Amino acid sequence: MPRCFLLPCLLLSLLAGGAGTASACSVPVFRYALERWPADDYQLIVFHQGALTPEQSAGVRDLDREDPAGKRAANLTLRTVDLAAPTDPGLLRLGRQQVATTPLPALVLLYPPGLGPATAAWRGALTADNVRHLLDSPGRREIAGRLLRGDSAVWVLLEAGDPAKDDAAVLALEARLKHLEATLQLPELNPDDVVGGATAAAGEKLKVVFSTFRLSRQNPAEAVLVQTLLHTEEDLAAAREPIVFPVFGRGRVLYALVGAGINHEMIDEAAGFLTGACSCLVKDQNPGIDLPLAVDWARLVAPLIKSEAEAPPLPGLAAFAAVPAPERRDGTNPMIRGLLLAGGVGAGILLAATWWLWRRQG
Repeated sequence: MPRCFLLPCLLLSLLAGGAGTASACSVPVFRYALERWPADDYQLIVFHQGALTPEQSAGVRDLDREDPAGKRAANLTLRTVDLAAPTDPGLLRLGRQQVATTPLPALVLLYPPGLGPATAAWRGALTADNVRHLLDSPGRREIAGRLLRGDSAVWVLLEAGDPAKDDAAVLALEARLKHLEATLQLPELNPDDVVGGATAAAGEKLKVVFSTFRLSRQNPAEAVLVQTLLHTEEDLAAAREPIVFPVFGRGRVLYALVGAGINHEMIDEAAGFLTGACSCLVKDQNPGIDLPLAVDWARLVAPLIKSEAEAPPLPGLAAFAAVPAPERRDGTNPMIRGLLLAGGVGAGILLAATWWLWRRQG
């Protein structure tokens, strides 16, 4: 390495190390995710051939959050593709692949890009029932409600359909979660993380609360939720055992515990991650995938700085209490201010060192 660039590189390494340290956060993962990680968008594609009927067009409008009549809270982006018209070859290929066994017009729900290219979570015909179930279901409403009311995580147990196995799995899960609620210690909250905007909750308001939710695979109203969970990992759909999915934040699924994997070690590992300090603030560098939920999290999770006008409640979720937020001492963010100051000083040192070495070699 040329000598004139050695010192600048060392300085950059030191600055990078300092920035990594500064990004560490004392806020538990479950709370940071609720306040700071927006839910990723699913892509919903309507494949059809020729013109849609007026009823079908009305259903599409209900799914389009950009349309005045649409359900804006759902984390879905909508696209319609007419297979009878000239279209992108990739979309044409995707349509033929995804709707081979589904009558047109068809709905295909694709996971957010992080799970892989064009991975389908669910597919079905464009019907009024499917439109309604895509946007909402009693199970998803219940899960979201618990998270908004303060549950650290909702442990969704997807039943195998064998009552003996399902009951045993629920008893084991609930017993271990009760033990963890009593024994897990949350990280000590750094006051700077409250004042600096990493969380809106004072330390005494944070506590470990776990709940379980049983989900039947046979409930037609929950078909979208069931299929979305089963396709988050390979081979889950073929499993004939109870499966547990810890859900936290704004409906983020951590990973699956299957059959014999619903044990103390695996439950403790997942619970430890969820209640531990959020050392990596970048969402995409953390495990998990978001569920499709018709929840306007930005309105229902109390903002860090209260606006002058209160936002109207989301229909169907009006009873959920917003997460409380303490008053800020001022409108500035000490963490950001410190990082900007450190960056400015570091840049000045870097430029001065480079100029000095260049003069010596000149």
